[in-house]
Amino acid sequence: NRAGRLCFGVAPVEKWRISHIFPVTQKGFSEKIRWAVKLGKRRFVVSARPTSFMSAPNSRLPDSRARYSVWALLQLTALYFPITFFWSATLSQLLPARIETLAGNEKGVAMALIGGGGAVAATVCMLIVGPLSDNTRHRYGRRFPWVFYGVLLGAAGALGFALAPTLFWLLLAFVAARLGLAAVIAGYEAILPDRLSPQQHARAASFGECFDLLGQFAGLAVTLLLVQGALGQLLGRSIAPDDESWLAKLLICALAAVLLLIVFTVSLPWLRENTDEKTRAARESQMRAWREVLPRVFRFSLASAPDFASLYIARCVLNIGTLTAVHFIRYFVDETATAGVDVAGEVVKIGIALTIGGVVGALCAGVIGDRISKRTLLSVFCALCSFTAIGFVFENSLEDARGWAFAFGIGFSAINTLSWSWATTLVPRGREARYLGAFQSSFLLPQIYVFGIGGLIGHQFGYRALFCTIPVYLLLGAALLFKVHEPRFAR
Repeated sequence: NRAGRLCFGVAPVEKWRISHIFPVTQKGFSEKIRWAVKLGKRRFVVSARPTSFMSAPNSRLPDSRARYSVWALLQLTALYFPITFFWSATLSQLLPARIETLAGNEKGVAMALIGGGGAVAATVCMLIVGPLSDNTRHRYGRRFPWVFYGVLLGAAGALGFALAPTLFWLLLAFVAARLGLAAVIAGYEAILPDRLSPQQHARAASFGECFDLLGQFAGLAVTLLLVQGALGQLLGRSIAPDDESWLAKLLICALAAVLLLIVFTVSLPWLRENTDEKTRAARESQMRAWREVLPRVFRFSLASAPDFASLYIARCVLNIGTLTAVHFIRYFVDETATAGVDVAGEVVKIGIALTIGGVVGALCAGVIGDRISKRTLLSVFCALCSFTAIGFVFENSLEDARGWAFAFGIGFSAINTLSWSWATTLVPRGREARYLGAFQSSFLLPQIYVFGIGGLIGHQFGYRALFCTIPVYLLLGAALLFKVHEPRFAR
């Protein structure tokens, strides 16, 4: 290639899709070939040629020397902010309040139906949209239509969520928002490995993690401010409590929809790419590809991405440890607080410290993650989170606990940033959206274990004892990372 390195691709014969691309020196070429041929039991084609890039059908490999500016990376990742803003505000306050208003005494059943149904719909949508996005032909790029129409559906669902007059319309609006934003994420996350050089994946992931954290904090802050009666004071007039509550919900959902449209418009020049996929033959080829993909939408060939599968398992174990601290921090505060202490206020303060530490950790991981081995950095940050979890166990002062929360936030966000950027280098070429959509389940599945087993441990032995289990999961996850190969261009 242009960097003077010898590259080779590995592809299953029957599909002719390149699943791994490794830049290697000529000295290590034969060694790398022996490693590649041993990937699973299927036959592989090994080829080497001097070229500027190697590509698979429907995929592009950016020039390894091409770099995006910081401003371009910020625009490419900014869409995480309005998406997280809406879900943070909705799931924490608005959805329970709306269901309580419309369902009355049946709010528990309604919450299970709407909340659970929305989550299942979003997961299935991401698993379906990912493979379809990989095989889409569009003049602005294969990811663009899914992001564009997903933004429109998500914004409409957000407004419908606030205006729904009955429980049925609330269910439709919430599922529409879930489906739209899931389609956005499925296509949006694959843009980065499509367009960016692998040497910039960690920095892009760090910016995305920062926008994610800021969106969570902004959604919670705005919701708490407006729902708890501050709207009348901001408008300078007296409003009936019921009218103020409804107006606050409408304003928050409208703000989320407007933010989503504005950020998408600002990011538009960087989200689309001009292609020649305008002909009728291209559209017919797309329909043939979709018909072939849909019957196999839930089938994943782990033999073509063994390192991705190993990283997925390690990420699930790491998430059990980090999410245990995040989800049960309120109960820790309640167990530690003395009489007369405002538990909710202390939780907010610890949450602010966690968010600030998260932004610092994400930015640090982005700067050094493209220069140093991600395996080494993940081991360091896992050790940091383990140390801070033990600090929580022996801490009796809530003021000092904010310091531990700040340190834990650094490690927590760094782990998210580095693991995601590492995953983007391991997905099979041409199937980025399919595998990155599946990677999202590593954030959802551990929550089932955390809420189930973690809740039982905390109830039986106390929540300080629960925090003692966090280092076990983090160190086990760090050990599993040593089974994952790290391509040289990802360092």
